[in-house]
Amino acid sequence: MIVDKQNLIALFDPSLAKAGKVQWHPSEDSSVDMSQTCATLKRGNGDRIAAYFKVDPKFASRQTDYHDFTIQYLDSGLGSWFIEYISRERSSNGEFSWLATERVELFDTGEKKEVCLRVANAKLTGHMNGADFRLSVVSPDAEQLSLYSLRVAVALEPSDRDIPNSFLHPAQTSPIKLPQNAMPIASIVIPVFNNLDYTIDCLRAISEFTQTNYEVIIINNASSDGTAETLGGIDQLTLINNTKNIGFGRACNQGAAEARGEYVVFLNNDTLPQPGWLSALVACAERNVHSGCIGSRLIFPQTYQIQSAGVRFGKYLLPEDEFQNCSVDDPLVNSDRQVNAICGASILLRKSVFEELGGFDERFLNGLEDVDLCLQLKVKRYQNFICASSDVLHYKSATEGRFELEKDRVNVELFHEKWHPYLSGIIAANDNSVLALGQLPRIFDASFEDFSLQTGSKVGSEIRCITKRDSPGHCVYGPYLRVADNFPALVKVLLAVDSLPADSADLVSIDVYNSVTDSVLANKTLTLDKLKLGDNSPFLTFDAKKLQILEFRVYWHGNCDLVFRGIEILPNLESKKL
Repeated sequence: MIVDKQNLIALFDPSLAKAGKVQWHPSEDSSVDMSQTCATLKRGNGDRIAAYFKVDPKFASRQTDYHDFTIQYLDSGLGSWFIEYISRERSSNGEFSWLATERVELFDTGEKKEVCLRVANAKLTGHMNGADFRLSVVSPDAEQLSLYSLRVAVALEPSDRDIPNSFLHPAQTSPIKLPQNAMPIASIVIPVFNNLDYTIDCLRAISEFTQTNYEVIIINNASSDGTAETLGGIDQLTLINNTKNIGFGRACNQGAAEARGEYVVFLNNDTLPQPGWLSALVACAERNVHSGCIGSRLIFPQTYQIQSAGVRFGKYLLPEDEFQNCSVDDPLVNSDRQVNAICGASILLRKSVFEELGGFDERFLNGLEDVDLCLQLKVKRYQNFICASSDVLHYKSATEGRFELEKDRVNVELFHEKWHPYLSGIIAANDNSVLALGQLPRIFDASFEDFSLQTGSKVGSEIRCITKRDSPGHCVYGPYLRVADNFPALVKVLLAVDSLPADSADLVSIDVYNSVTDSVLANKTLTLDKLKLGDNSPFLTFDAKKLQILEFRVYWHGNCDLVFRGIEILPNLESKKL
């Protein structure tokens, strides 16, 4: 196997980081201090060190079965660390599973060390809220881990996997020739912030693969990579240069105001539209006179599988991509479908309808604007569609700053404020997913389908979480319960320890999490050697509020075998609120 030694990233080198490759990805689990010599990962809010990283999408799209992670680190503290990533293969429950490399032991020598970890079968497609893999530290006392470099090398030889050859990439030498139209049918609006190479490839694909009369309007949000100078030399391109980054929604509204076409198309610059993509969108809109947004099928360039063919609202009542990782030949995604919402990487709607809505809600900052627009259309009785004959390759999450914790929290809070009551009303709930005081006490044993686990297995009405040397030590989460009215509650977590070394000081933590506000309502940490069953099972008290969506989570850390038997939810009789 040939390894590409040039595709490396030194995490502390700003010039390489800016060029792409691998970047640290912000999360609440860890913070990072950058210096001229190293990056120091520090313990975060989750009482652990779990640092997330993002691989440049073009780099990750290379077809390979192996990635080699070469990491230089400071051997400080005791414990171990490892790399976690998403597999390309689905697990038995239909979900994509976490895999982990072997553990690297920490011996507190204070020496600089280097290790190479081979990652096989990795699906580097931004599965973890835009990140591709994470480095996890397992240690009861380690507060930080210093990295001198983190390098990724890929095999250059193609893998043996079957890759469809029906998708096209524009020729890298082809000139960008945009049409000169006095009356374009469609106006393609593309907001950009840096990533000039993505923008040029996108424009080449539009130029090469689009026959419908169109115009292109690019809103440059104060890019610093030569975007203004390069795009300014392209004939027939309308370029709007902003003096600051005003965000996706405002930039789209700004571009739509300049649009001359009957239809306005919002397109991300990290896309490669395929032949016939635009004419198919227009035809779908004209077949459906009450159409709102018409969306393309979005395809992973890494695997040529479906990335998104519509948006549904999951257990948290937050948007999730439909049919992700399905084959493009699956009959379920090969006909036009009416959907609740669409990912905004490639959407078309009539300009008059867009103006009727007042455009994108500019309070959203680079997230959820597209779903919000689709829901506004549904409220006004317009219909959103996925157009099965319009395909667009989408690298996804290429733009800098696409995922930022505080910004994402504000977006989710605004989305829930606007749409949570509406979505709770239109999405049917089965009896098991609603929690009300009159239904208590209730017991959910571990066989309940809404309990998920990242390691271990379900055996009857138990989840046996057996810790292995290569396991991340993350246990169980679920079920997802929607609260029907206000009441004080108590939850007992039914746990047991199968085996525990005599000298172990391992910990287990449990919490009640409210997904609507992204907040922990109650939590408790205890040592496993003191854990008992029955009346001594750990319990938490919390206030359940109407419209909350609750999740119960159990984490364990270290070398022990844990048995999870379920949870029991009761009214908190000691509370004065009853």
